[in-house]
Amino acid sequence: MRKTIEFMNDFKKCFIIGTLITFSIAFFVGIFSLIISKFNIEQAIQNVKSILLIVGSLGMILGAMLMISRKNRKELVFIDQWKEKYRILSYKTVLIVVSCVIVLYGGIIDWINYKF
Repeated sequence: MRKTIEFMNDFKKCFIIGTLITFSIAFFVGIFSLIISKFNIEQAIQNVKSILLIVGSLGMILGAMLMISRKNRKELVFIDQWKEKYRILSYKTVLIVVSCVIVLYGGIIDWINYKF
């Protein structure tokens, strides 16, 4: 039961980090896109969605490449500090979960844009 609670806490931290990254990307890309497109909101939303999907997908690819890579590599230098923040999840898994959250928000924006 303790492991499940620690896993859920780690997952919650990943979700919060993914949400913060998503909102920061959306803010900066949205502002930049609004300026470039002369305040065309539809174009800005499309650009934010595209960037979120690209960044999330690249993060997942990087995480998968890290998981597939050989196991004879040296462990993280700051592994003790990592274990203080995340009890169960490794940095590879955290990268993939955060990337999935970013893609999830990109998908939500796409779904909302499609419905309305």
